[in-house]
Amino acid sequence: MLSQSRSRPVAPDPTAGLGWIRFAALGVVVVSLSFAVRAGPGAVRPDEAARAERATGSARALLRLADGRLPNILLLSIDTLRGDHVGYDESGPRDLTPSIDALAKQGTAFLAVTTPAPATRPSVAALFTGTYPGTNPVYNNTSRLTGPVPTLAEILRRAGYHTAALVGNSTLRSENGFARGFDTYESVFVAGRRVSIDSGAVARAEEWLRNAARPPWLLWLHLMDPHGPYDSAPASELPPHEDGDRLPDRILPRAPVNVGLGVIPRYQAIAGVKRASAYRARYRAEVRHTDAQVGRLLATLAELGLEDDTLVVLTADHGEGLGEHDYYFQHGWFPYEHSVHVPLLFRLPGRVPADEKEEVPLSVADVLPTLLGGLGMPRPVVVEGRDVSSVFAGADLDEIPLYTVSILKNQMSAVRLGKWKLVHTPAFPPPVPDDPWKDVYAREERFALYDLEADPEEAADVSSEHPEQTARLRELLLAWEKEHGVPRHHREVAETGVDPATAENLRALGYLD
Repeated sequence: MLSQSRSRPVAPDPTAGLGWIRFAALGVVVVSLSFAVRAGPGAVRPDEAARAERATGSARALLRLADGRLPNILLLSIDTLRGDHVGYDESGPRDLTPSIDALAKQGTAFLAVTTPAPATRPSVAALFTGTYPGTNPVYNNTSRLTGPVPTLAEILRRAGYHTAALVGNSTLRSENGFARGFDTYESVFVAGRRVSIDSGAVARAEEWLRNAARPPWLLWLHLMDPHGPYDSAPASELPPHEDGDRLPDRILPRAPVNVGLGVIPRYQAIAGVKRASAYRARYRAEVRHTDAQVGRLLATLAELGLEDDTLVVLTADHGEGLGEHDYYFQHGWFPYEHSVHVPLLFRLPGRVPADEKEEVPLSVADVLPTLLGGLGMPRPVVVEGRDVSSVFAGADLDEIPLYTVSILKNQMSAVRLGKWKLVHTPAFPPPVPDDPWKDVYAREERFALYDLEADPEEAADVSSEHPEQTARLRELLLAWEKEHGVPRHHREVAETGVDPATAENLRALGYLD
């Protein structure tokens, strides 16, 4: 049953969208304020105060336990999991994610969540800082998370949390800045794949929970199996065709590089597999397998008696093109929904309402301020996401603009406000190179408006029918682009400082050619 959140469009926050230069200038203030959360564990509220707080709809500390203690936090981010491929979303394939669906039924799920970028590093940077690319320095999969931006792990550790991370994507290795604030940070990436990364990650997480966890703790798992190539999970041995595949089937040529329209990118190619439907079936098999690993970890949490004291947050970094817009088994180019719509749900028994679904659009950048607000902790000065923890007390959420930007050379961007979405394709500055990207370089600037309620596939540009809506969103998007240094138009995907072994791993994941 959908909650009755009202959709009230509002003007954007005039303080949002601070650029990186302005952010760096505020660095001392940001770092100083983040240290103020040291006092967090000592603040204990009696049960009566907690009940009164919930009754009045206050967002303050709604995510603390009933006795005022800080909860443990299990943060699950799943690589390449489309928002329409979780069963509770009800807009795509069903029965793929019984464990995630059960988790959603025990908590609150958000149905319209956008990632700030359809790629791992910039999305995870937004998750851990509450800021967009350009405000933080991570705008592609070779940028590093540096500078004064405080991360969620740093803030929680200063508040007394024991922190650990197990990451399955090699681009999130510790030297890239994502280990900041973690007492334990381990890569569980398996080069060459063909085995499940996620089953190993969950086994290591179970070991940590049994032997090393000290409450309150933060455990972050970045699961990986749905990311291509789709050859890692045992379930990938399922037959290549699947009922309910709504996208057109076709035999696809294999590209000699990792980019291209209407092709199988090189890193995705599996010997003897040429049909689009076969790759889609394999992708869904990977999602099923990862869901089973999520269920296994949640069962261990319950077995250890940690379920009632642990806030579970589940999301994804980005989605995956499965043939929409002639874009097969890739991500990063386009800000269309297939690549930027991701799941997001929260579960904390007795604190987060069960079996609730919220329709008002949110951003992955909202997770950090929501956690800090819900825990009663101050937030850093520069945070572009918003605290929506009040929804756990029954409050309505307003609609505000949400932004996303592609990470690759075409540098498309988009803004969403309620059901409306405007996609900007900037003109590529001449000379336009004759390379594998030539199909997506735009010779002329374009703005396309989509009504996501009537046209969730973003197939029909309705900008001419709605000129006022187009003009309003265009003004918002161009202002945001200016603040965030978009477009950059990289003629070469930067490899500066990337060692040969790392570059090879990035190529194996489709991030470099």
